[in-house]
Amino acid sequence: MPSPAARRPARPVQEGELARLVLEHYGLPQAQVTLLREGDNHVFRVDGARGNTYVLRLHTAGQHSVRALHSELEWLDVLARTAQLPVPQPVRSVSGAWTVTLSFPEADSPPQLLCSLLSWLEGTPLPEGQEFTPQQAELVGQLLAQLHLQSDRFQASRGVERPRYDNAYFLTCAQLLQRNLATTVDARRLEHLIESLTRLLQKLGPLADLPGGFGLIHADPHPGNFLQQERGLALIDFDRGGWGPFLLDLAHADLALDSAGRAALIAGYTGVRSLPPGQRQLLKALRVLAAVENLSFLSQRPHELPFVLESLPVLESEMVVLSDR
Repeated sequence: MPSPAARRPARPVQEGELARLVLEHYGLPQAQVTLLREGDNHVFRVDGARGNTYVLRLHTAGQHSVRALHSELEWLDVLARTAQLPVPQPVRSVSGAWTVTLSFPEADSPPQLLCSLLSWLEGTPLPEGQEFTPQQAELVGQLLAQLHLQSDRFQASRGVERPRYDNAYFLTCAQLLQRNLATTVDARRLEHLIESLTRLLQKLGPLADLPGGFGLIHADPHPGNFLQQERGLALIDFDRGGWGPFLLDLAHADLALDSAGRAALIAGYTGVRSLPPGQRQLLKALRVLAAVENLSFLSQRPHELPFVLESLPVLESEMVVLSDR
């Protein structure tokens, strides 16, 4: 799920621009390029002449700076190459750079576009719109625990820049939700939501100090970001990866799981990495924060408004209980 920060319109992508990118910057002559999806990034499958396959991302939303993208790719390289986790591995350009900048001096939109290339991971996407099965949830827990162990050990280069999922971030999410629902939900009700969230954040204290650790997290481990492979699950789409409490990844993963799925998720995680005492109550609070973030994003999409309005009473009641307890 993308950040609630303001976005720029996606740039129209021309086939010739892609061919020039692949040929000139990544040394992949005669590569075949297939569009996979359009969104905050334009994502393409690249099939090289020698049988190698890659994922090409054109960062059309302009969400991240060059430094932020380099930080993401540096971390992914450590996870894939050093820790050998099932995640995409970034590919350097012919010049040795993590990213390539395309120039469009004739365009009306911003004249530069950042691009990155990743290894292709074989696997089957998990079914769209379905939650993890208990078996999958256990594998998710194991993989997130391995990720967090590596994050604990990760020595980021100086000047690493990634989003920060802290108290101020979630308050911003709630304020965005308030603005987007201003014409459909009573103003006092929305004010009460902000007040409840503020009390909850005060009770939690700085998220960076929560038990369980704080470091680089995936920040969006929903089923759509996992691939089923022969030996387990692979984790993709680290575009939102940033600094946050490790428990927030678990909260996102079990946002809509039933009790059996949540038990399997925790069992998988604790088989690899321990959790702090009282984690159950912390996870409840972080699930509320994850829900606020999710609804704030969906509230920007008119076709998702019915779901947001249907989910709002549940969020409000859970937030009141946790903030007043």
